Amino acid sequence: MSNNSTGIRFQNSAISTGGLNDVQLVNNGTGMVALGTSSTGPATVTIQNGVVVNNGTVGIVSGGFSAVMVGTSTIANNGIGLEAQSIGAVLRASESAVTGNATGWLAVNGGQVISSGNNGIGGNVTGNAAPPTALVSTTLRRRPPPRRTTFLIMRESLSLTRAELC
Repeated sequence: MSNNSTGIRFQNSAISTGGLNDVQLVNNGTGMVALGTSSTGPATVTIQNGVVVNNGTVGIVSGGFSAVMVGTSTIANNGIGLEAQSIGAVLRASESAVTGNATGWLAVNGGQVISSGNNGIGGNVTGNAAPPTALVSTTLRRRPPPRRTTFLIMRESLSLTRAELC
């Protein structure tokens, strides 16, 4: 697929699963987008032996409620190579080359990019560090209330700076 605003858009209102083998996504605005519609209608896509190059915006996007697996593929010379957008979006990469992109990989708004640890990620302007190798819990933890300190000064009036209190 080449010379489109989006090479492949994978989205459905029900549970959807797909596989792309030996696909070439070249010179598009975005190479491939997977978008699930809800937690009960997720999108799951596997890209194997793919070539995702020269896409102006993003090579591969995992949007909300989607899981994208990329294996033994080349993701090069895109605006962003791999991107996971929003909670519920997971993009996993294994044995793939992510190089020559403006940003190698990006996880935003709670999305997660996960690496199997055997990818070649480098030569990007930013996003060259390896992504995490495990999912991070998205459960929010409640912070304990801040401690209050009360000073009772009798007899004299003292003037203390913030540094002296710490």
